[in-house]
Amino acid sequence: MVEGQKKINLNSVYDLKTNCDDNLSNFFESIGYSQDFHVIDIRLALTYTSIFLSALLFYLEKKFKNDFKNEEYYWYMIYVIASFYVISGINWIYIKFVEHNIKYMGKNEITGDKITVATIVEKKNIPPTYKITITLNDKDKKVSSKPFTELYEETGFLNYDLFKKFLNDDYIEVLNKKKN
Repeated sequence: MVEGQKKINLNSVYDLKTNCDDNLSNFFESIGYSQDFHVIDIRLALTYTSIFLSALLFYLEKKFKNDFKNEEYYWYMIYVIASFYVISGINWIYIKFVEHNIKYMGKNEITGDKITVATIVEKKNIPPTYKITITLNDKDKKVSSKPFTELYEETGFLNYDLFKKFLNDDYIEVLNKKKN
């Protein structure tokens, strides 16, 4: 057990996955990677732009007293609403196809390697399985999975040593693919 770890409800697949995802950064930082947040930053920028456009709509409604007879107000609303839907659509596409299940991105400053880790839960398996895809430099890839029952102790704590070994074995295999 790692210091400061919290007990997880073993009956909640969402909690199990979230806790494993949260511990990815601990492992990769311990082997020399620093986390890269640019994927999250882009999503936040798109989301905040949508929020700004919503606030602008509210402001316009108050300023023009929701008077659609005013042609200026009408065209402002058309432009802002159209912009809101375009930005929201771009955000949805970005989350669905670019950010798709990515839980960790990092770079090793010494070797220059870039790593991307995507995770999903295979719920059709009993017990549910944590499936991880480690991609090194956007080409060398390793996909593996492990049931949550093997990653967690009966008390509800993540067995960090087993989790670390699981990640380390996959990472070493990806590194070996890179060398070949």
